[in-house]
Amino acid sequence: AARERRYAFLEKTAREMGAGTLIATGHHAGDQAETVVMHLLRGSGVDGLAGVRPRAGMRIRPLLCLSRAEIEAYCQAKGLRPRTDETNFLCDAARNRIRMEVLPALRRYSPATDEALCRLAEAEAEIADFLREASEAVWDDAATQEDGGWLFRRDVYRRQPAAVRKTLLRCWAEKAGLRQALFFSHYDAMDVLFCGGETGKRLTLPNGFFAERRYDEIVLRRETKRVADWGEVEAYRDACAKKTEFERTQLVKDKTGVKLAGLEAVNPVSGKRIPIFIADYVMMGYGTG
Repeated sequence: AARERRYAFLEKTAREMGAGTLIATGHHAGDQAETVVMHLLRGSGVDGLAGVRPRAGMRIRPLLCLSRAEIEAYCQAKGLRPRTDETNFLCDAARNRIRMEVLPALRRYSPATDEALCRLAEAEAEIADFLREASEAVWDDAATQEDGGWLFRRDVYRRQPAAVRKTLLRCWAEKAGLRQALFFSHYDAMDVLFCGGETGKRLTLPNGFFAERRYDEIVLRRETKRVADWGEVEAYRDACAKKTEFERTQLVKDKTGVKLAGLEAVNPVSGKRIPIFIADYVMMGYGTG
């Protein structure tokens, strides 16, 4: 969260400074090696193994080709005193443990570990760029946006190589704001549905989205909202009031407010809309789990 706020501030400042203003960060080859290892351990695809790019939008990383030691030697020769974030050396986060434990062990095995990981990132970036270009070349034929969702032509989709098909799905996820919510299992299930699912078969996706096979097309969109009857909401509250604190805790499960996508109720007096939680949905008979 802090990282996103920091970049949001920098990008806002850069836009205020005028067109062509860029944000230069201090990422170096060691940071790239950490990123590749972290994504490798997560089982990422080519986009993840490509690591951080030399340029991404307004952000540039001119030091990505240099090691930390080379940067520190330059600073010492020029009489510069770079700032150090001491929290980078605490083994309380995955990236820090990779920096402090995993990479030193790999370097003992091969002193050229960082260089090898950076070469891997460059090679994967080339593959990722090729797949993105191949997907963009067929996007207009494969997908059409309408009625708040997307229609995919199965004939166009099925003709593509598997890697291009998955990249098409990732392009859609970006446009739908779902890129961070989808995992390999989602893309695999969508690919199966696109290529051979039965007509009418539906796949539930995160954040209220679904994919559905309709003859020669696949529909991808968010569920439309359903308004529940206020009397049912009050009945649910009455039922909860009769339960012990332990039973209410077990029923509601998540008090932070995880909602069932697309379901809400309206107070007939105030007109205020309130979300119906997953446990509410089950108890009121809208679903089975």
